[in-house]
Amino acid sequence: MIYDFSEGRGGQHARDFLGKWRGKLVCDDYSGYKQSFSISVAEIGCVAHARRKFVDLHVAGKSQVAEQAIELIGRLY
Repeated sequence: MIYDFSEGRGGQHARDFLGKWRGKLVCDDYSGYKQSFSISVAEIGCVAHARRKFVDLHVAGKSQVAEQAIELIGRLY
């Protein structure tokens, strides 16, 4: 695992850090990575971030399947 800090949230910081590296990147939906996904970096979504969306839907009562999704994701952990 690698962590890189930058002062801003601009996509150029992510591109500078990744450079010519090609592989699979586990990340949230940060838009700064999007350009890298178009040049041979594979996006692997973060399950914890996806789960949060289901929790929001469940709390708001806007989804009949949100609770089931939360339970299924819980089994992964």
